[in-house]
Amino acid sequence: CAPRHDILSRVTGTFLPGPDNHDRVTFNIALNDEESSNFVFFICPKHRVKEFLEDRWDLETFGKLREIPGFPNKHYALITDANEFAQALVAEPKLLKLFWASVGLNEKGEGQVIARPMIESLEIIDMPKKKPTNSDQIKSAQKRCAITIALPRMDRLGDIEKQRIVDMAEFVVTMIDAIGQFGKLSVEASNKLKKARENAAYQLEKEEAKDVKEELSKKKAEAKKQREEELSKLSVEARRAAEEKDRKKEERKQKQKNQRKGRMIL
Repeated sequence: CAPRHDILSRVTGTFLPGPDNHDRVTFNIALNDEESSNFVFFICPKHRVKEFLEDRWDLETFGKLREIPGFPNKHYALITDANEFAQALVAEPKLLKLFWASVGLNEKGEGQVIARPMIESLEIIDMPKKKPTNSDQIKSAQKRCAITIALPRMDRLGDIEKQRIVDMAEFVVTMIDAIGQFGKLSVEASNKLKKARENAAYQLEKEEAKDVKEELSKKKAEAKKQREEELSKLSVEARRAAEEKDRKKEERKQKQKNQRKGRMIL
C-alpha cells in the first residue's frame, strides 16, 4: 500500500482547482465483502433528508433516522440500521472533529457555521438504491461507499477555504480507514441485519409470485374470452360439439393435476 501521506496528497489534489471549476467531488469506493458487515449508513445535510428518504428504497426499507450524542445532529441527518457502527464513528475523536469541521465548527460546536455543509452525502450501502424487481437483485447487490464533498468557490480560495479542503481530504481517507476499523459488527447485530435482508428478499419473492399468478389469471381470462368469441360464430350443433370437446379436455387436465398431487403426497 502507498504511505498514508501519499494517499492524502492524492485525495487533496482532487479537490484543488483545475480546468473544470467543479463545485463538488465524489469518491466511489468498492468495498471488500470481508472488510465489514452488511449495513446501510447514510449522512446528508438535514434539509435534504426528506428528499433522500422518498427517493431511496434502501434507506426507507432498512435505515432509521438516528441522533447520536456529540454528532452535529443539527446540521446533518444520519440514517442507518447499524447503530453500533454509528456510535463507534462518533466516539473516534479525529473523525468527530472532521464532521464538525465540515460545517465550520470545532468539536464543541463553536465557531462560524458555513452556509453549505461540506458533506453533501456519505453512504455505505449493501442494497440497491431503487426497489428491486426481484429478490436476486438483493442477493447480488455490491457493497460500496460513496462520499460527495461540496467545495468552496474556487475563485475565492483563502487560507480558511484551503484548510477546509485539507480537512475534507483527511475526512475521506479517515472515513475509509474507519470502515475497516469499525465495520465488523457484533455477531448479534450482524445476525439482526442478515435477518432483515432475508425478510426483504422474501417479501419480494411473494410479490413476484403474486405478479406471476395475476399474469396467468389475466392470460386465462383473455383466452376464455377469445374462445367464447370463436364459439359464438359457430352453429348450434358445432358449438355444442366444441363445448363438449373443451369439457373433456378440461377433465383430462384436472385428472392429471390430481394425479401429480397424489404423487407429491406419497
